[in-house]
Amino acid sequence: MRALKDIARNNLIHINKKSNSSVSINLTLLQSSMEHSIKPSSKIQAYELIKTIFIYWVGTFICKIAVKIAETYILPYYHVQSPSIELEEFSRHIQSLLGAFTPYYIILIGPLIEEACFRLGLSFKKRDIFIGGYTLFFVVFINLTGKLYNLNLWKVSVLLVVLLGVIYLYKKTKQEIFTQVGNKYGKGITYLFIVLFALMHMSNFTSFEPGQFSYFVCYFSYLLITSYCITRLRIYNGFWWGYGLHAVNNAFAVLATSGI
Repeated sequence: MRALKDIARNNLIHINKKSNSSVSINLTLLQSSMEHSIKPSSKIQAYELIKTIFIYWVGTFICKIAVKIAETYILPYYHVQSPSIELEEFSRHIQSLLGAFTPYYIILIGPLIEEACFRLGLSFKKRDIFIGGYTLFFVVFINLTGKLYNLNLWKVSVLLVVLLGVIYLYKKTKQEIFTQVGNKYGKGITYLFIVLFALMHMSNFTSFEPGQFSYFVCYFSYLLITSYCITRLRIYNGFWWGYGLHAVNNAFAVLATSGI
């Protein structure tokens, strides 16, 4: 009888160990899924979509009015020309290179490349980071060494070698590293790329005079608000939503410069 009780006790302990192990595994999986699954619910996505579009429309509208006031009243007071002339010259230069293809590049292709460089990796997923990182390297390398149509053997060789290195690192690197970086530094990295995106577009200006300061402040504010709103959509609603707002924003710029 005592032997039967010992056997029953041992079986019960074994079952409890199995149960505790199962609970531990389930809790680990739940924690893991919470860390990796950052996609908000559909209600939050809808709320953030409406909120972001409202911020975009109001913010950019105010900034454009401020830019117009600076051009109309402040710049003439200091007897300086509007930096918008440089933007018009830059637009004409792009059109001379691309011809009839210009609107398609500005509205569709350009935003896709920029979104890959500045916002694709904000998911902190390994695949997105490596694709975005290589795209950013490609763009910077091409701009530093000459335009895309000036490709030669050594440039292609460098791009291929770096691509092979990126593929090798992709296979060797674990997702956990990027998850930890995102959890610890994600907010700071996100705001950094918001500012970098705005600064990149300020590089379209090649000259600066103190009397133009008010214009540049207003225009930079416009770029910051646009970058912030695109980033919000990318984080809360997904990459293609951010790309969509970026494309719409560029489409308005094309319409404005074409006089329609």
